[in-house]
Amino acid sequence: MGLMRICLILTGILFPSLAQAEAPLGSRNNPLKIAIIPQAQASKAIENAKPVIKCIEQKTKLFIQVEVPNSYIAVTEALGSKQVDVAFSNILGYFLMAQNYGAEALFKVARFGTTDYQSFLIVKSDSKIKSFSDLNGKSFAYGDAGSLTGYILPKLEMKKNKINFSQELPTGSMDASIMALMQGKADAAAAFFNDPDPKTGKIRDARERLLSIYPDIVQKTNIIWKSELIPNEPVVIRKGIPKEIKDKLIASMPGCMREHALLINDIDDLLPILESDKSYKDLIETLKKSDLDVAKVLGKTKKK
Repeated sequence: MGLMRICLILTGILFPSLAQAEAPLGSRNNPLKIAIIPQAQASKAIENAKPVIKCIEQKTKLFIQVEVPNSYIAVTEALGSKQVDVAFSNILGYFLMAQNYGAEALFKVARFGTTDYQSFLIVKSDSKIKSFSDLNGKSFAYGDAGSLTGYILPKLEMKKNKINFSQELPTGSMDASIMALMQGKADAAAAFFNDPDPKTGKIRDARERLLSIYPDIVQKTNIIWKSELIPNEPVVIRKGIPKEIKDKLIASMPGCMREHALLINDIDDLLPILESDKSYKDLIETLKKSDLDVAKVLGKTKKK
């Protein structure tokens, strides 16, 4: 067996043994634990992560274990109890990690060459829903209630416009939400949006992952709403990680992510967080003003 040990966590984060607790972090008996919240199926996320993690192990000489918690709140609590050391989380999770546990944003994710993206709502092109206001009384499919693009931003826009869904369908992933829409199980679905490739015109939003099933998905769906630009999610490191390990991760992770681009949640690069970067703080302030209960939202749904 190589250095890497992959562990799928379906019901929570396993507590380390006494031997692990006494061993140096990053050693065989106490591997550095990196948590990934996948945009699609957990099993696929584990398989995709293998070459990236192997690259980081080779460059840092650290033993690494990948974990896939079953919700955003699970990874937040795991980081707070030191069961996770580094997390590919989301912005709300980072907010709780920083506020409650002193965690730090190590990198900002770059995806398709950009560090921001949007939320969007789509309907089937043959639907009678032609505008945002037409959503009142319709059904809505969402992946995770802790997702900004897949749930929170659309819901805030609904609240702002006094629009209510007749039914909200938790699906477990953005892929599943779009599938529910295409199969007629929901009237609208929310997911992430990136502009199409400027050279080829190929879509780079959440629908792209379903092209093999629905080759004409672009023609079969209409975008009826897009949010303002929001920053991509951060990679978070817990408080108390030795500086030597942190420095190794800073030196190795961006290169490994570029070498194996798009394997982990379509990420193609990791950029250092600059002290002048206020994008996360600005977004969090906006969410605070919305009276959003972050902990309640993050714990509302679990990954499937």
